[in-house]
Amino acid sequence: MAAPISIAHHDRMGVRFAPDMYNLTFFGNAAYEGRRADLGPARFAHFRYQTIGMGVVDSRAGHMARVELVIGQSVNKADVRWADLYTGIDGRVLRSNIRGEYLRSDTASSNGGTMNGIGLAFSGKWRVPIKPNPHGLQITLEAEDLGFCSWSQQSLTLNRDTTIEFRGITVANILALDEVIIGEDALLDTLGLRYRMNSAATWLPFTLRAMASLPFETNWTLVAELEQRNLPGFVPQLSIGADRALGKRWNARTQLAMGGFGGLRLGGDATVLIGSRWMLQAGTPHLPAFFTGRTRGAGIWFAANVIL
Repeated sequence: MAAPISIAHHDRMGVRFAPDMYNLTFFGNAAYEGRRADLGPARFAHFRYQTIGMGVVDSRAGHMARVELVIGQSVNKADVRWADLYTGIDGRVLRSNIRGEYLRSDTASSNGGTMNGIGLAFSGKWRVPIKPNPHGLQITLEAEDLGFCSWSQQSLTLNRDTTIEFRGITVANILALDEVIIGEDALLDTLGLRYRMNSAATWLPFTLRAMASLPFETNWTLVAELEQRNLPGFVPQLSIGADRALGKRWNARTQLAMGGFGGLRLGGDATVLIGSRWMLQAGTPHLPAFFTGRTRGAGIWFAANVIL
């Protein structure tokens, strides 16, 4: 049994939007003249937080449990359940229906080292005992950052369920333009976009994972994994891969994945042990993206672990 201490910084973001919202944002509403553009549902979430945790590890049984204090640095979160935009002929009428919520932490202090929220999280791993098990099959269940964060009373919230219609501006006297010019304050009041300062609590962008591994050749292990993250745009991801032990200190993995933030992807990673205290890792979720020019699912990651 061991009692490790964990200190980590987390920066997680996810987004999901409708095709009409993409077209409207980048190409305008000319193509929607005389019809409606469906802009929802749409979600966006960006979390920055730190965790300080302590737990126990049973390396022989393959179990781990850790409780973590969450220090919330910033959150920017929108949840649009329904939204549309109707563009009349010749653009004479613009009509929008929207229903959604928005939350943002205190904007006056969101740099590193600030605390705009506090919470609690749990991370753990449980290796399911299988008996008898002549082939060495292992099934592991994991949870990362399963918890919440309560944000301060200086957080900004906005809840809207309304219809907005624009039919142009009528000018009674062209010489009295001062009465026509619309300032920011008047526009915010008209559209009902004034924020309220309230405390709020949110789930963390936790990860749930189930993994099965089966040795099938000398130094080879077949691995299947199902993963889900609490982030907009992430769908359950299924991956199948193979691990190869290269001596006592090196390990390499290649995997084929479907779901997550992208479609079908071929990725891999490598792990090396340095001395008795350091472990370095590097990998990519989609290696062909760097050669085909298609960026969907592209990425690269690094990790370093040290035993203190």
